[in-house]
Amino acid sequence: MALTPKELASSLKEILARKKEGDVADSKPKFMSKAQREAIANRAREEELAAEKAKAKLVEDSRKQFFDLPKEDKHRKRGSSRDRQNYDRRDEASSSSKRKRGETESAAKKIEEERQKAYDDTIKTRYCGKDKEKKKRTRKVHGRTFNFSWDECDDTSKEYNKLYQDKHEIQFFGRGTRAGFDSNDTKNKTIAQRNDAWYDQHWKDKPLSAMQERDWRIFREDFSITVKAGSGGSVPKPIRYWKEANLPKSIIDVILKIGYKEPTPIQRQAIPIGLVNRDIIGVAETGSGKTAAFLIPLLVWLTSIEKEAPKDVLEGSGPYAVIMAPTRELAQQIEQEAIKFGKYLGIKTVSIIGGASKDEQGYVYIVKELN
Repeated sequence: MALTPKELASSLKEILARKKEGDVADSKPKFMSKAQREAIANRAREEELAAEKAKAKLVEDSRKQFFDLPKEDKHRKRGSSRDRQNYDRRDEASSSSKRKRGETESAAKKIEEERQKAYDDTIKTRYCGKDKEKKKRTRKVHGRTFNFSWDECDDTSKEYNKLYQDKHEIQFFGRGTRAGFDSNDTKNKTIAQRNDAWYDQHWKDKPLSAMQERDWRIFREDFSITVKAGSGGSVPKPIRYWKEANLPKSIIDVILKIGYKEPTPIQRQAIPIGLVNRDIIGVAETGSGKTAAFLIPLLVWLTSIEKEAPKDVLEGSGPYAVIMAPTRELAQQIEQEAIKFGKYLGIKTVSIIGGASKDEQGYVYIVKELN
């Protein structure tokens, strides 16, 4: 019998209402007595024990079935299990071989990467230089200690503090003046008057003490002297005249005897640098006096040291100075120039050159020693 739409709607409403009432009833807590709770617990325990007994019975039945099977079935099952183990071993062997192959390839790749890295580091070190290791700064602890007392042997009467060593002069008629005149002002005025007197004069007419930086700059420009200082600090002032050079009188007398009336531009600047034991690279034209420029400081040093007389001609203590030249002609030229100075100063010069017999050169040396 078919239901009309109205009856169907009413029946659905009733079903939904009953379901809603059931959900509400289920959601509400229900009171259970102690006997009901114990009955539910006993029922759950019995179900758990029954499940365990069924499981144990199933295990026992399978064990009995295995032992009751004929031997052929047992051997058949063992053979199948052995085949399965062989297959498993083959799979393990293939997987282990693949694993070893992969490890070998990874090790070879790692070695190649390390080799490439070492090669790159070598190239970087060759062209960029090594990285400088920063030195660890260590603090000095001994400087912090301070002694608040003194020993009995210390002289406490002497004042070591510079503030109290320089006693202040007595001042009269106001601060900084003495009898109405300031001594510093008088001194400065005297220096200013002296400088003004020589300011417009040429450097040739000025004494050495009146030369200023402006005069030295003009002096270098007049003789085309160009100086480039390195890491050694300021460059010594050049020589204006031989008499103003810081040379021994014996050296100056020899220079004048040889015929050097005035120093050449290279000699004016190179000799003062050589006298203070500074390194120098001099560039000048041929015949400009470069040999004497380095010989004169060398002779000053040779005349200032004590020389030991050798006991035997062949057992000397060696040369006092060595001059190296790139060519034979230049070595002979330096020897001739050194002989001019050594003749008056008692210094002997010997040249050792390539391409000539060493016996002849040794004979010349012995003859010079005997003379």
